[in-house]
Amino acid sequence: MKILVTGATGTVGSQVVLQLAETGARVRAAVHTHAKAAKLAHKNVEIVPFDLTDVKSVENAVKGADKMYFLSPPTLQNQPDLAFRLIDMAKKAGVKHVVRQSAIGAEIEPGIQLGRWLRGV
Repeated sequence: MKILVTGATGTVGSQVVLQLAETGARVRAAVHTHAKAAKLAHKNVEIVPFDLTDVKSVENAVKGADKMYFLSPPTLQNQPDLAFRLIDMAKKAGVKHVVRQSAIGAEIEPGIQLGRWLRGV
């Protein structure tokens, strides 16, 4: 089993990667900035370049993954569209289980823009 983790170099994502790897799970860490990936060094971690706006990098990241922990960057303007595309591509690639990280307060109406994006996905 291989678990894809997006947002793998962030505060939460890096902990998800390392804690999964410590359990023996094979983890594919999707990273936007490769220089930050050094902190993810572990025998069970594979680093892959990832840009949610780049279809090819998304295809490469989801290929061969069985599960996905999906954490998206808070700054993308078209986040819902990109998120739906990622989920569709993951399903086509055979990903069977997705955990989507949201944020506290995402359910508040009308809320902040990030909350509306997260709620939309």
